[in-house]
Amino acid sequence: MNIHDPYLNAGAKPKFRRGTTGAGCLLIHGFSAAPAEIGWLGDHLHERLNMTTYVPRLAGHGTDPHHMRRVRWQDWYATVYDGYELLAAQCDQVFVAGISMGGLLALLLMASEQSKIEAGAVLAAPVYYSHNRVAATRYLKYLQPMKAMPDHTTLPGVLRKEQERRGEPIIGRTHYDVWSLQAVAQLYALTLQVRQNLPRITTPMTLLYAEQDHSVSLESIDAIKTHTQADNIETHIFAQCGHIITQDIERDEAFEVTEQFFSQFLIGEKAR
Repeated sequence: MNIHDPYLNAGAKPKFRRGTTGAGCLLIHGFSAAPAEIGWLGDHLHERLNMTTYVPRLAGHGTDPHHMRRVRWQDWYATVYDGYELLAAQCDQVFVAGISMGGLLALLLMASEQSKIEAGAVLAAPVYYSHNRVAATRYLKYLQPMKAMPDHTTLPGVLRKEQERRGEPIIGRTHYDVWSLQAVAQLYALTLQVRQNLPRITTPMTLLYAEQDHSVSLESIDAIKTHTQADNIETHIFAQCGHIITQDIERDEAFEVTEQFFSQFLIGEKAR
């Protein structure tokens, strides 16, 4: 039996960077994507705030799109919870950041009685209201198991330029261009689970959304604000970028917002 590298490319690898303080941040990528989608934010927090950062690869992601046919939302949450436990064992504080579906998983983690995500969270484009076509995948998955979803936006080109500037492998976007509708149905089920648990959340958070986002409505902002119990919720809306705020042209502004928000809650420079 030959053992080969399972990753789609270098952008699919999980990323851990040990910091020098007692603060850690769990960063969670979105649906059909990979750790690279939010990895640059982790680098920024590590370099600017000396945080320990960890970006796990969610179950079924970053390998083969057909693997997504076998996963459930509970598998994605288990990956996230494993990451939380890893950081909680090493850090006095655990922050969380998530993009798109990663934001939903972060909300679910914040609602958990077992986790202690009390320090702060930054969530980029988490969805509250799903498109009808997402809900319909509960039935369409039987008629069309896989659907082509190529990225025709400018984002892959933006990424190649930035990867070249950073001296990284020029791979563009690490993303499945074929989606399992079974997995999309699980994304919808996750959305419903998060809605049920929003009232349990008290963690301070910042919500990042983009006006040019054609995947997530800005109406999600008021819904999340209304249904959580958090007293401290900030909102930042970006005018130029699309759905993937953590990689698109306004990423640096998003990184600065995240850094400034987390800085408010850091309890010191204690090294463990």
